Amino acid sequence: PLRKAKTKEGKGPNARRKPRPPPKPVEKKVKTKKVAPLKIKLGGFSSKRKRSSSEEDDVDVDSDFDDGSLTSFSVSDGSTSRSSRSKRRSKGSKKKRKEEDADGYETDHQDYCEVCQQGGEIILCDTCPRAYHMVCLDPDMEKAPEGRWSCPHCEKEGVQWEAREEGSEAEEDTEVGAGAAGGEAEEDDHHMEFCRVCKDGGELLCCDSCPSSYHIHCLNPPLPEIPNGEWLCPRCMCPPIKGRVQKILHWRWGEPPPPVPVPPPPDADPRDPPPPPALGRPEREFFVKLAGQSYWHCTWVTELQLEIYHSVMFRNYQRKTDMDEPPGLEYGSGGEDEGKSAGRRPKDPQLAVLEEGYLRYGIKPEWMMIHRIINHSVDKKGNYLYLVKWRDLTYDQCTWEMDDLDIPDFRAHKANYWSHREQVLKDDPERPRKLKGGKKDECDYPPSSPVTDPTVKYELQPDFVTVTGGTLHLYQLEGLNWLRFSW
Repeated sequence: PLRKAKTKEGKGPNARRKPRPPPKPVEKKVKTKKVAPLKIKLGGFSSKRKRSSSEEDDVDVDSDFDDGSLTSFSVSDGSTSRSSRSKRRSKGSKKKRKEEDADGYETDHQDYCEVCQQGGEIILCDTCPRAYHMVCLDPDMEKAPEGRWSCPHCEKEGVQWEAREEGSEAEEDTEVGAGAAGGEAEEDDHHMEFCRVCKDGGELLCCDSCPSSYHIHCLNPPLPEIPNGEWLCPRCMCPPIKGRVQKILHWRWGEPPPPVPVPPPPDADPRDPPPPPALGRPEREFFVKLAGQSYWHCTWVTELQLEIYHSVMFRNYQRKTDMDEPPGLEYGSGGEDEGKSAGRRPKDPQLAVLEEGYLRYGIKPEWMMIHRIINHSVDKKGNYLYLVKWRDLTYDQCTWEMDDLDIPDFRAHKANYWSHREQVLKDDPERPRKLKGGKKDECDYPPSSPVTDPTVKYELQPDFVTVTGGTLHLYQLEGLNWLRFSW
């Protein structure tokens, strides 16, 4: 029979942040056997050795250490005892201080916020070197928390501070002996004490691959009961993004996941109708541009994918954007141009596809039009790739595109590119075979030499202007003649 998935009783997000009460005085103090400290002499030979078997002697060793003459190491039951020189942090608010104060407060935490990468008044994590502004947290804090505090990154990885009273070495020594057997179960369980979705405790379903924990009703879609066998959380099952996200263009509400059937209770009457299935919730989807790829490759990703792989970008976007209502569509969503674009859609079906998939989300049409092809390369499989320059975009935004990319005018630009190389290199050995025997009249190439005498003045407008349906004024015709004569 399959076992049920692992569950635990979560104590909530503040379970490990509350400091323990001060230890009660013990009549008989269990004194552990200590090994004599090893002292290494660093200074002159005249300095005297001092004992360190008690707390008073530790103060003397500290003074010798400050003088630079001795360094002491003490070993007790396989665990290193706390040095009196360890860095202390004040209780209560953990605001970072620039200079060391009278109590000797110093830290190795970073000097900037992990989210916005800026300095200022920041709070420090007690389980890692990260620091945060209170307004950069999600949700933000109005005041600094009391006691020990773990940052969102440590909570995400399931690492939290187990609050201990500083200086209670007697309590630690007793826990080593008395709590060794009973504490093994807790030490083995590194799962979070609260649900990752609602941040509350209770009966939690634990992932078999990471420290995440969830309520079964907080999942999407919710689970009717504890599943059998191993269970992986949504974060472990989340597929990666096909590339690195450069920027977020738009977001919308996606379709809810398919419902999950709910099994009837064991004591239910067979004639009763089956219970309704568990319905899922719609989640946000984000339209993103990928780094190193053109706007033709923009794609939709889920909120969970952004939260896992681009958490800082996702937090910054959340702070600047209303996450309750999707932003308005910038193109083809109404207004004066709606009538013009609606009239052009039946004539140009490609325009309708562009508006529906790209232009309405803030992408300009010029960003998807090829300006010219700069270079090409051939991969190990023999596939051709082309370095494309896009209109209204700078040259640092050129992208490599596959030969079989289905976009407008791509074939014509490839023919122009190889024709130009043929004129320069005469016989280009790297030209693809399918383009070597192609028709030369597919594109209108400019003639190599003038077909008319530029010194002859036009008395009437030329035919290449007349076929366009336009008419030149006299001063325009005079200007055209002057340009031809100057050339």
